[in-house]
Amino acid sequence: NYYGVILYNNAGTYSWLFYHIVSDSANINIVKTTTVSVNTWYHVAVVRSGNSWMIFQDGLQLGTTDTDADSVNDFAASAYVGIYGGGGSCLAGWLDEFRISKGVARWTSNFTPPSAAYSSDSYTVLLLHMNGAHMGTTFTDSSPVYNLNVKVVASDGSTILTSASVTMNNGTDQIKTVSSGGWANYTGISVASVTVKVKWENSWVNGSFTETMGADRTVTVVTKVYSNYA
Repeated sequence: NYYGVILYNNAGTYSWLFYHIVSDSANINIVKTTTVSVNTWYHVAVVRSGNSWMIFQDGLQLGTTDTDADSVNDFAASAYVGIYGGGGSCLAGWLDEFRISKGVARWTSNFTPPSAAYSSDSYTVLLLHMNGAHMGTTFTDSSPVYNLNVKVVASDGSTILTSASVTMNNGTDQIKTVSSGGWANYTGISVASVTVKVKWENSWVNGSFTETMGADRTVTVVTKVYSNYA
């Protein structure tokens, strides 16, 4: 089970291909022929709007719109960029401004490709600006911030504090201070006797955090947050 976008070379005829494979069968297969030249940058966008599928190159739609109502599954697997399935068939070229969006069709008709770097928004689930050193191996995800619910639970299971919104940037270490509100009944609690939880996908889960409790009854949370790209 897998899916992806590739530039396919069939004896000199090039095609952009979006494929979605379930149980070794392609239930989504969008193929659009194109022309490409060496040493040339191209802006490429694969877009789904409802059940309509389009592929754009340099802002111009390739071929006609395809219709496919199949769902794109949330596979439990690694994502590979610039290589097919982690094995052979590497892209012999360059990539820049690699973005995956969910919940919005960025373009549904011909458009002028952007000339500046993408900015992040609430629909962005992965954004790689690829501004690192040549031949570098580190790629920073610049997708959006996440507002998490945080609560502190005492050893007896009672909730000390619930914060409605703590903003975390995706994929980076941060220090966030959560306001305590009124904790008059918990002045003797030490950091060792509390658990910090976060609400993730509608469930409260224990955080893998370093937490400290200040004399002013605040909790400082050090954490790293990742999008699940679902």
